[in-house]
Amino acid sequence: MTSAPSPEIRWHRIIGVIILALLLAEGAARLAVYAWSGQPYRSLSPYVWSPYGVVRNNPRLTSPAFVNDRNGFRDVQDFSQRKPANTLRVMLLGASTMYSGLQGNVWDVIPGTQRVDSRSTIAQFLRDRLAADPALAGLNIEVINAAVNMNRIVEVSSAYLAEYAQWSPDFVIVGGSANNFGFVLPKGSVRRRDYGFMSTHVWRSEFERIVNRNDLLSAFENGVRALGDHSAAAAVSAKLLSKVVDAVFGRSAAMARRLEFAHQSTKAIVPADWDEYDQYVDEYLGYASAMVALARHNRQHIAFFWEHLLAQIGKMKQLTENEKKLLEANLGASSDLEAAFTFHARDRTAAFCAQS
Repeated sequence: MTSAPSPEIRWHRIIGVIILALLLAEGAARLAVYAWSGQPYRSLSPYVWSPYGVVRNNPRLTSPAFVNDRNGFRDVQDFSQRKPANTLRVMLLGASTMYSGLQGNVWDVIPGTQRVDSRSTIAQFLRDRLAADPALAGLNIEVINAAVNMNRIVEVSSAYLAEYAQWSPDFVIVGGSANNFGFVLPKGSVRRRDYGFMSTHVWRSEFERIVNRNDLLSAFENGVRALGDHSAAAAVSAKLLSKVVDAVFGRSAAMARRLEFAHQSTKAIVPADWDEYDQYVDEYLGYASAMVALARHNRQHIAFFWEHLLAQIGKMKQLTENEKKLLEANLGASSDLEAAFTFHARDRTAAFCAQS
């Protein structure tokens, strides 16, 4: 007695169904991105790697708010490196404070941290004020926002020295304080080099993993990134998965902190003395001196804008309710010593600028 033949597996149909499902998923993802952002899908990666300053804003970013020009500048218009004739060009260097603005649509970067859209940053506000100045009538005004989140003086100075000085700005404004100062310097931090701009950048490990490592994990991550730059479905899936992972790790970290506080006594920070803090400020001013020297050589004017943390603003003026919420979400309580350290650095930077 012979057994009935096994049904033939029709691989061409299975493969066809898989391909059709992938195409439908890609189409749905692209439609969803367009409905969310109002523009065709290009990339969901906010940053691209740079040899000067770790990262730059991704020119291909698809977002309803954080539009970057073709060079990664935070603006909806494109700028050319060759400065047009009869143009006054101002370049803003720094970090997230330069992403702030006085009006416009507000978007959450992370919960509790808000930024305005790319039409409403400090750069556009300054451009409009300069354009309205009768003394500048007849000049084309350009204010280029070259800021990148998490920049410190290390990244800002290397970007200016290697790249942005070649853009021929007439004026360079450096946002100089928030990611370099503003917190109590623990004793021994300068020797250990683990405070502020002396410490390893938060993206350094990711940079090393993606760029320099050659193991299987690095190859897989690069593959996912490359796929995401060509497929909206892959990029959306990776973004959703990363949010789930972040939420899980966030809850785990919060639980670990609660357990630590419940079972251990926390040690108060022993602050550095003023001599050690001045060593830290001296190094900051060393980076600033290099920028000033190149600006002079190129006949460019340079200024350092001291963006106070909200904690210090709170000691100078009444905070609005929105500012209080933002302060609580990002900084927590600010001690008098934090303010004293920050204002000392500010005063030394002001003296440096006056002498330079």
